[in-house]
Amino acid sequence: MTRWGKEYTRRYFTDLDEGAQYIARHYPSLNVRDDLTDNPWLGIYPVREHYLVYVPVAEATVVIVALIRRGRDIAALLRMHRYRIEREL
Repeated sequence: MTRWGKEYTRRYFTDLDEGAQYIARHYPSLNVRDDLTDNPWLGIYPVREHYLVYVPVAEATVVIVALIRRGRDIAALLRMHRYRIEREL
C-alpha cells in the first residue's frame, strides 16, 4: 500500500476540511495554544500530522492562515511570516 494513494490523499484533505469546519463552529471553546503560536490572536488546532493555524474573524467564521506539519518550530515559522500574515488579513 502506498502512503499517499488517491484514497488516502482524499481522506486526508477531507479531514483537514472537517477540522477547519470544526474550528469555525467551536473556536470560542478551544484551548488557546499561544505556547505554540507565540501569539495570542492566532489559534491552532491539530488535524492528523499537521496544525491548522487560524484567526477568528466573525461568528462561526475563521481564516486558516497556515498549515504546518507537526514537529516544526511553529512559533519561529509564524514569527518569520508574521508581517505577511497580518498584511493578508
